[in-house]
Amino acid sequence: MYNTTTWAIMDHQTAGATFGTAYFIPSEDEWYKSAYHKNNGVTGGAANYWDYPTGSDSVPTAVYGGTAAGTAVFYASPVIPTAPADVNNAGGLSPYGTMGQGGNVWEWNEALIGSSRGVRGGCWGDYSDGLASSGGADISPTAENLGFGFRVASVPEPGSIILLVCGAIAALILWRRRK
Repeated sequence: MYNTTTWAIMDHQTAGATFGTAYFIPSEDEWYKSAYHKNNGVTGGAANYWDYPTGSDSVPTAVYGGTAAGTAVFYASPVIPTAPADVNNAGGLSPYGTMGQGGNVWEWNEALIGSSRGVRGGCWGDYSDGLASSGGADISPTAENLGFGFRVASVPEPGSIILLVCGAIAALILWRRRK
C-alpha cells in the first residue's frame, strides 16, 4: 500500500493504523497460508502445507470454470482456456475456503523483490507448475496483462461473542468496584 503523501511503501498493519483502511492486498505470507496451509492444528515444517491450493499434493484437474473440489483454471490439454474464469467460478476451494488461488490469474501480493512485486498462483494460460507452492514470480508493478490480478483481503470485525464477553468482563469489574 502506498502513502499518497510521500509515496512510501508501508505494510497493511501500518496503513490500517495510519489511515483506518480495512482492505488490503495480502502479504506473501498471508497469501501463501490461505492457499496452501493444511489448517489441521499442527504447527511448523513443510509437512503442514499442501503442494497445491486445492488441499492436495496432486496436480489439480484443469477446467474452464467451475467450483468442483480439486479443480483449477489452467492450461492442460485438452483444456486450453482463452481467458480467466469468472471470479465466482474459478476452481475448487483452498483449505481455508478461498477460490481461484490456483490458476485463473497470477495474483499480486505485497512482497517486494527489487523493484518488482511478488505474484502467486499461476494463470489460465500457464501450465500447472505456476500453481504449485514452489511456484511464484516477480513482475514489474507497471506490467499490464490479462493474466494478472489481485486478491483483496480485509481485517475481520470482532465477533459478537467476543464483544459480549468483553462487555461481561467490564460489567464484572465495575460491579466489584462498587462493593
